[in-house]
Amino acid sequence: MHSGAQHAAPTHLFQEEMWSCELAAQPPTHTTTIPLSETLSKGGSGTQHTAFRYRSIPTPMAVQVWIGEKPEHPQERRAIMALANGLDRLEGLYLLLANFNVGGRNVDLVIIKSDAIFIIELKHCDGKVTGTVNGPWYVEGRNGEQKRLNPGRKNPYNQVISYFHALTNFLNEHRREFLSAQKSSDVDFRTCKRVVVIAPSLQGAEIELDWKVELKGLDELPAYLVTERSSEIDLTEEEMLKIPELLHCSPGRK
Repeated sequence: MHSGAQHAAPTHLFQEEMWSCELAAQPPTHTTTIPLSETLSKGGSGTQHTAFRYRSIPTPMAVQVWIGEKPEHPQERRAIMALANGLDRLEGLYLLLANFNVGGRNVDLVIIKSDAIFIIELKHCDGKVTGTVNGPWYVEGRNGEQKRLNPGRKNPYNQVISYFHALTNFLNEHRREFLSAQKSSDVDFRTCKRVVVIAPSLQGAEIELDWKVELKGLDELPAYLVTERSSEIDLTEEEMLKIPELLHCSPGRK
């Protein structure tokens, strides 16, 4: 959580090692250095010098990455790291839950903020993408060859729909484990957003979807996350942080 102060640069540039088996015991934090006291000393020439003692105190980060298992594809890892860096300067807490299993589904990415939850199917495509709601999706290679996305599996639209049902069923079943009795009857997790994200961008894409699923390029995702919200979701930071724990995700480590 930011207190409103701006940081000179992101301090959690996630490296490839963050996806290793070494996991932090607590969610990642920024470190703020504050002066404790000052002492006066004289140099050899008799000049007076002022010296400060400092203490570093941890403060919660605006972005926390939680992982179930190491993402299979390096491009997806890089996309998640880029997204985390892009969200770092925003106000409020954002949780990125990557590559975890729920209800028998392996979910690519979920982003949680206080007033919305985004369920995301993330695809890294180096060429033009074409697709429809029920048909196969293709990405065009440099030589014009059409390569099918998700061969032998559901297309990205139907994948994110299956993620939505698996996660919302889980949250509704476990709501009393992280919400008060009164709030658990008010929050409606069926308002979670469903999004297919193409990295690095949607340039040239020809994809026809319906109202159930949003389509975004990775480059425009941070702005979308800021503006979108649900009137049915209102979570405190404590409630937010209980969700990745219930899903058996672990905090990523730099």
